[in-house]
Amino acid sequence: MDHYNRGRLSLSDEVYNEIMVKISENEWKVGEKLPSESQLCKMFGVSRTSVRAALQNLQGRGIIVTMQGVGSFVHKTPNEQNVPGVDITSDISSDEFKDFFEFRQAIEFKAIDAFVKKATLQEEEHLRELVEHHVSGQLKVAPEHCSARVLDYMGKPHFDVYERFRDKYQRLNQRYGLEQYLVPYLMSSHPGCTLNDAVDLAVFLNRTGRQPEQVQDFYPTPGTLSTCMWYTELDPRTMEPVYVAKSPYDKALQRALLQWKRSEKRRLVVEALHRAGRTDLIGFGRECLVRPLGEVRNPAQRESRARPAKGAKPPARGAEKSGARGRQGRGRKK
Repeated sequence: MDHYNRGRLSLSDEVYNEIMVKISENEWKVGEKLPSESQLCKMFGVSRTSVRAALQNLQGRGIIVTMQGVGSFVHKTPNEQNVPGVDITSDISSDEFKDFFEFRQAIEFKAIDAFVKKATLQEEEHLRELVEHHVSGQLKVAPEHCSARVLDYMGKPHFDVYERFRDKYQRLNQRYGLEQYLVPYLMSSHPGCTLNDAVDLAVFLNRTGRQPEQVQDFYPTPGTLSTCMWYTELDPRTMEPVYVAKSPYDKALQRALLQWKRSEKRRLVVEALHRAGRTDLIGFGRECLVRPLGEVRNPAQRESRARPAKGAKPPARGAEKSGARGRQGRGRKK
């Protein structure tokens, strides 16, 4: 790659174009694995950040598929609309762009809301089929947050929709004598999510006894409304300012709050609660998220805490229990 004649393209765009050319010219064929990130960095003389941004763009356009821990593979060759340098949205007006997102929101994000509120008998049958035959112990769903304001920025239905779906799921598990779990997928640092919003979500999780093992930290990807908000710090639908946690430290504070039980997150959690003015959540009470730094609970208090029965297998952390029996052997009540 010529470092002295880059023109106006960013490094990630140059990498993107180079990879597109290699795929278009059949140098890298459909089904073949791409070189590793480190190999691409050496090949094009750029940083890993630029390579990752280019790969995410290619994945978003369906040119490659990425398998975690395995690598990226060529999925299809670019068609004429994907030729490097061609902007297929250049002739779309701002009003058409807004209409596009409103249509997408109506189709994608209201689907689960409509199912929960107006599910037909056939749709209920699909859920029954899913619960009885196609869940191997855990079902991952994506409420993503509990704040209505943050969910509005995400373009997702409010949290009560998730709760009604959870209730339907639990009733079906109980009906068929199955013990299965809902694992909620949560996100931190989405545009519009403040530190106080993250505290509220942590309090909600603590109150309901959930301890998420994994939390997705928001990362901008091309072609999304959320990335537009992240970059401009404006909501393009209203042109109103949007708070965005961009610094690594601010993002780490929000992520730590959702994993407050982890000992390595303790200092960050205390810092976040001080910043948010929620020092009432620092202490030893049941409602507290974390104990004060430098203080240790009385050993007698630790010993008095209830212990699980001998041989009992605890559920997956962050999961919500449903039903009465495990999936092992697909057992049922007798």
